[in-house]
Amino acid sequence: MQFSCLKSNLDPILQTLARIVSPRPTLPVLSNVLIKATDKQVWVAGTNLDVGINANVGAKVEQEGKFTVPAKLLAEFVSSVPEDKIDFTLTNNIMTVKSGNYEASFNGIDADEFPENPALKGAEKVVINASDLVSNIPLVSFSAASDESRPVITGVMMLLDGKKMTLVAADGYRLAEKKIELHEDSTKSGSRLIIPARNLNELQRILAGAGKDDVVEVAYDDNQVIFSYKEVQLFSRLLIGQYPDYKQIIPAKFKTEATIKRDELQKAVRIAALFAKDSASVVHFELDQAKQTLTIKAASSQVGENSTVMSAKITGEDNKIAYNSRYVTDFLAVAGEAEITMRLNDALAPGILIPQGNDKVSSQYTYVIMPIRA
Repeated sequence: MQFSCLKSNLDPILQTLARIVSPRPTLPVLSNVLIKATDKQVWVAGTNLDVGINANVGAKVEQEGKFTVPAKLLAEFVSSVPEDKIDFTLTNNIMTVKSGNYEASFNGIDADEFPENPALKGAEKVVINASDLVSNIPLVSFSAASDESRPVITGVMMLLDGKKMTLVAADGYRLAEKKIELHEDSTKSGSRLIIPARNLNELQRILAGAGKDDVVEVAYDDNQVIFSYKEVQLFSRLLIGQYPDYKQIIPAKFKTEATIKRDELQKAVRIAALFAKDSASVVHFELDQAKQTLTIKAASSQVGENSTVMSAKITGEDNKIAYNSRYVTDFLAVAGEAEITMRLNDALAPGILIPQGNDKVSSQYTYVIMPIRA
């Protein structure tokens, strides 16, 4: 095998593959990246059996062939060389990589040991605008659970119904739901895909530079999903199980509604969190309808206490509630809009945070937090 390509084309995909390969794999070949040179193109691939990525890299191929080399080491070398043109040569199961005055040789594993891409059975398909995925995945994925004891809630549920897509994630303490209008109907209405959140986050990174007219083809069956974008394919297994009936958690009526400037709320909660570290990160919110103020408090017997008062547009009753500060700051980090609306019932009922300023966003995005008994 012999080919040459540009660092600017190869480096981004190698960095992506280096992130997903297993540091301690069950099979040694899973630490490697597969490089396959055909007539006019070069394919690179990596997998950890949970997620896999294939990409076509523009190259000048002198001799066809395939081989696998350590993914992280190759990615670090390619990222470090200053020259753009890189030459690859495979001789006697040793891959030589040369760029200008820099040269390295890599021991690898035969390509036949690398797992083949799984085949879809009876696949359904839908086309989604890439920018819709880029902007909306971060709004929900942070709410997925990290505890593997309940695998199904470590995923983001993607509901496809006609021209509507809904993304949902919940970890038992908070829930995020985002509704999105699609440009075309899905081939099968009522489809439910539960995709590991970390795999969707990887997809979001791949799509980060997508233009407004770029699209992603989503093909899926009962066990896996494939996202195809330009020359890149991301394969992900689906989580199997019954996702919780999340709609029952979202309150339909509220006693109090308050709208606050996001940057002021974010700053106040961050400061309060400093004083809440020794008290289970509990931050208290007190809404005074007569004064039109929101007071945020935190206290620790070891550190001290903090209180911040800010203006708020409040309708309904006075109210008090306590939240884990991280669940609030996680939301505020992705909300993006100038103002945030809080909707509350009482100290023991779940509350809702909604970004305001963009009617399309605020009407289709809901973030629910379970309160802390204080």
